Amino acid sequence: MNKRARRSTRPTRRIIYTEDQDEEVGSRQPKQPTKPLKPIPKKTVDTVDSSSLSGLEDSPSGSLAGEPDACLLEESLDLPLRIINTAGRAHSVSYHTSHLPQDRHLLTSRDPPSSSLQASLLAWFDLVKGNREMPWRKEVVGIANWTEQQKGQRAYEVWVSEIMLQQTQVETVKSYYLRWMTRFPTIFDLAKADVEQVNECWQGLGYYSRASRLLSGAKKVVERFAGVLPEDPLVMEKEVDGIGPYSAGAIASIAYAKQVAMVDGNVHRVLSRITALYAPQAAKATTKFLWSIAAALVPQNRPGDFNQALMELGATICKPREANCTSCPLSKWCRAYQEKQVLCVLEGGQQTHPSRLKRRVVDDEDIEDVCNLCQPLESLRASSGASSSDGHVLIYPMAKERKKPALREVAVSLVIWKESAPEDQMESSLENTPLSTGQAKALLIKRPEKGLLAGLWEFPSIDLAESNDSTADERQKKIERLLGKTVVGFTTAISSRTEGVSDGSKYQIQRSPVQLPDIEHVFSHLRVTYKSSVLLIHSPTPPTLQNPSLPDRPAASGQAIWSPCNDILTANLGNPHKKVWNAWLTHSDLSPSSIPSSSKPRKRKSSALNDPHA
Repeated sequence: MNKRARRSTRPTRRIIYTEDQDEEVGSRQPKQPTKPLKPIPKKTVDTVDSSSLSGLEDSPSGSLAGEPDACLLEESLDLPLRIINTAGRAHSVSYHTSHLPQDRHLLTSRDPPSSSLQASLLAWFDLVKGNREMPWRKEVVGIANWTEQQKGQRAYEVWVSEIMLQQTQVETVKSYYLRWMTRFPTIFDLAKADVEQVNECWQGLGYYSRASRLLSGAKKVVERFAGVLPEDPLVMEKEVDGIGPYSAGAIASIAYAKQVAMVDGNVHRVLSRITALYAPQAAKATTKFLWSIAAALVPQNRPGDFNQALMELGATICKPREANCTSCPLSKWCRAYQEKQVLCVLEGGQQTHPSRLKRRVVDDEDIEDVCNLCQPLESLRASSGASSSDGHVLIYPMAKERKKPALREVAVSLVIWKESAPEDQMESSLENTPLSTGQAKALLIKRPEKGLLAGLWEFPSIDLAESNDSTADERQKKIERLLGKTVVGFTTAISSRTEGVSDGSKYQIQRSPVQLPDIEHVFSHLRVTYKSSVLLIHSPTPPTLQNPSLPDRPAASGQAIWSPCNDILTANLGNPHKKVWNAWLTHSDLSPSSIPSSSKPRKRKSSALNDPHA
């Protein structure tokens, strides 16, 4: 006897339908009730794994094979009807799985029956997989006969695509994927690259830490595994940077045809609806449960296609705000859709059920082992949206609690050096002067390799206190302390308003009168306001830097560089700093005739970002 604490719902009133008997129009004969509904299964399921789909009481097996007849369809809705009319939609754990295929040979058969869930989904996928023309999606034939190198190349392609697709839309990724594979066609090409080259190719895609992890992971795979990603997903997770359970499952199933699951946001939503799971999405128990369901459903035959089909279903049919259930190949196995059918009838919506329903009320029995994953749904009937096509289905998965992004302020200083002769350093400024190569350069500092905008360049910046009430003087003092550690002679020049000295050359500093507007940039968890100011430096040559980036090696965090102003929009800067630069061009009197207006990366033979002496 399981000794864990059991919860029990209080007895409630529930509605059970009876089927009308056939009768002639106008007949007054009383209807004969059907047999009472079966009690809710009470089998205890403490931990959920692939075996939990076996041995649970189920609706009649005939309702899951082929097209069900009217009677079997009614019987398949018995349990959803009972659950809907129980207070808070209380139910046992088995409610989530008892309607799913339970014949384990379906998952190991090389040719599962055409009526199975797996075959239905794969048949649908075969019809639609080419609709969105994804360059990383390829027809794979005879993978068992592939060489290790062929498998390794396919694994690399899948790896790149899956990392790019994290938190990024498919249409956005397409061009970046093609550009990446042109620049780094094999994992060996990527392993030879440095972070500057990788970030340049990734520029504009966001979440730059993904690119740096791809690079470090590629170097490790080439060094330890001869350039071929391990086939075991657990080894991939443990040994390769940037590969977690989802990426490992994708690579193993798609590239190596391993019978393993993968659960991304789309699959999470599809499985939540198939099982009618109303649980906090980020909870560990929820994640564990859905991964166990996914693992139990993956067939031995075409596991990669099956996993991709689940993702495609979530992206095109079972979407967050729209569920096209009538076109879904899995609606027959979907608990949420079954609940929707019941609610549609009870609320008087269009009746696709084969017989009319009559209500009668009885006392409900106590439910032992109430599901401890789901949250109660007290207003299920009222919010079902029965009048809409598939409104009820959209309540799954449980909505995430939206948190307001944290607020942060960042002080930014555009430090621009302008070439000038000693005799007229302070008689000229950048105003009304084209910023052509050799005339003006901007100071950039390399960001840390981890964290926000990891490994990118930025204008000198300081994170401010979260109070968001800093003054211009406070921001200026903090920036000047940073610049004092970055530019030789800066502290003396700015504090005494005298000339700074760098390698024997004198320079002078001028605060620009241009007032730049605040720039707001929203990250996934932060709303950052960039407070900008401008300092102009005049001298025959750029002042020496305390910690310059060296030309013969990749720049390290904290290193600085003087970059030609022409290269700013194509440099490896984060988008917030490009916004600051564009604001400077817009609000100053500069002539931008020689500055690229497009922020799209372009090929360059050389870049100041790789040459601190340019």
